[in-house]
Amino acid sequence: MIIKVQLSDVLKDKLRNKSQTGSGQLNIELNHGSTLYDLFDELGLSVSQVGLVTLNGKQVNYKHLISDQDQVRIFSPMSGG
Repeated sequence: MIIKVQLSDVLKDKLRNKSQTGSGQLNIELNHGSTLYDLFDELGLSVSQVGLVTLNGKQVNYKHLISDQDQVRIFSPMSGG
């Protein structure tokens, strides 16, 4: 199945395969039954590098199953003070 992924600017720089970065929008192929954890692993991102995740515009947890043609947006953790 193909998942459409958009990464925040900070996370684009952390990708395992730098040739994928470009605009931060990727099409990733995963096996059916995959979760967001599996997607992070495929991208080479650890959970500590991920802040907010939306799936088709809704915030979800990392154990959520993803389906073919889902749209995932991944943001880095926020900090400030």
